[in-house]
Amino acid sequence: MKHVIPRRLDKYLRDSTSMSLVEIRDACSAGRVALTSAGWFCNACASDALVFEGDVVLFDGQSIVPRDRHRYLILNKPRYVTSTTKDPTHRTDLSPWLRQMPPGVFAVGRLDRESSGALLFTDDGDFSNAILQPGHHTSKLYWLWLDEHLADDDPRLRALIDGDYLNNGHDVLRTVSAGIHDRTLHTTELHVILDEGKNRHIRKICNLLGLRLLQLHRKAIGSLHIDALEVGQWRELTPQEVEQLWQSCGGTIRIRQTKIAALIQLARASAESGQSNNRLEAWLNEATPSVP
Repeated sequence: MKHVIPRRLDKYLRDSTSMSLVEIRDACSAGRVALTSAGWFCNACASDALVFEGDVVLFDGQSIVPRDRHRYLILNKPRYVTSTTKDPTHRTDLSPWLRQMPPGVFAVGRLDRESSGALLFTDDGDFSNAILQPGHHTSKLYWLWLDEHLADDDPRLRALIDGDYLNNGHDVLRTVSAGIHDRTLHTTELHVILDEGKNRHIRKICNLLGLRLLQLHRKAIGSLHIDALEVGQWRELTPQEVEQLWQSCGGTIRIRQTKIAALIQLARASAESGQSNNRLEAWLNEATPSVP
């Protein structure tokens, strides 16, 4: 039997409705969300309560049914667009594209405002977490345009290929690979691959190395390239593309194992605090032997 993994109430609602996490947590705090099951009822549940198979989630007294399928899209984000649903400074954000997309989808991570290129959208929280999890090492290909001629023997190019970089003594910024794509007497085009995505990762590396970056464009996420997609355009992914992205971050079995490991830690922490989660412990006792 394939046991359905319990999930947090806020994640259940995020995967089942078009509400944002802020809206969901506000609704839980206001007592608008309840959980019920055979012989068990939780009124005004906290957003981190666990939803088990067979539980019914009620929002304002109405049953919430999970989506029958998830949506997966990709946008070739233009430059000078903030990767949020609403920019607090009233600059261009993702809202014009989100209004065209299926309800409930959200951006998978961010691409900084000055950069263009591949940005995924989905209503599948597991997929989003898998792509963004640093330990899953999903590769991302970037095109860099530099306002200078970078020679083959330039030590900065060797550092870009080989080095780890300390940013203010805190974050280690590194690349998987880097190489010259094209160049003229006055400019250089680079291809750089990352398998993690810290805030302004490449821009910080360029600043540390003194590289004069003119433009940054994300060309691919995993095996998914956007060369045929015009800037500002989006499309839905094919089932094959979705499966390839899942495989690039370890597949669904790895996600299942990670979730169960987190639930085991949660059960232990609850027991140690003197507030054992009996429903979770019972589920783990039954399900753990079947973990792939």
